[in-house]
Amino acid sequence: MKYGENLFTRRDPRRAREPAPPAGAMVSRNIQIAESGSFNGKVDVDVAEVRGHFQGEMTARKKLVVHASGRVSGKIRYGRMLVQEGGEVGGDIGALTDAPAVAVVR
Repeated sequence: MKYGENLFTRRDPRRAREPAPPAGAMVSRNIQIAESGSFNGKVDVDVAEVRGHFQGEMTARKKLVVHASGRVSGKIRYGRMLVQEGGEVGGDIGALTDAPAVAVVR
């Protein structure tokens, strides 16, 4: 699922594409938030890629990637996390496992 300016998502595979509000709750395999996009709410995904803004509750079971333009805040849980230089992460942040799982990329 992608969120950003003029982007749409499929809510029901039997329906035509329709606009989806970038808020609320979502369970999916992945989410991509574009540089111009934002999402406020709760997500439960395998992989999250954030170039825009996320605020709320996020569980990224496999991987959370925060790009240089990305801002993530709230209650965040992740399997592994990659933060590019310039990316911001704040709030209640924690790994789903005890293994070291954070990388910072310049």
